[in-house]
Amino acid sequence: MASVIYNNGKAALLKNDMDGVTLKAILFDPPYTPDIDAEIYLDDVSANRAANSTDITLTSVTITVNNTDDTCDIDFADIVTAAITTSYNAYGVYISTGVDSTSELIGYIETTDGVTTPKTFTSVGGVNTITIPTGGAIKVT
Repeated sequence: MASVIYNNGKAALLKNDMDGVTLKAILFDPPYTPDIDAEIYLDDVSANRAANSTDITLTSVTITVNNTDDTCDIDFADIVTAAITTSYNAYGVYISTGVDSTSELIGYIETTDGVTTPKTFTSVGGVNTITIPTGGAIKVT
């Protein structure tokens, strides 16, 4: 499955003032496949959280209108985890309210090593850094 925006995530982006929300990332266990129609809130996917991982608050969030590609791009700083032992091949971005049943899912982004997408990363008790591509991780068309 390629990276996608959850259908209700599109509505969440339209109805929220993105300057006033907290965006977080959840690392997904490799077997997880998103259901962009049915999954709306974090509690719909939390059972698929990568083992031993905790969600990460995204920093340096920017939203840029890209007239060349006719998109609106959401960018943020590289994601850095605590030292964990886990496997993941994608992460989700959501608007955090502090409550799983009201935190709206925005996007599912597959990780890559530049060659393989999705690339499953296995951490053996180390810090993980997910490099966000230039121009942002989420493109709203």
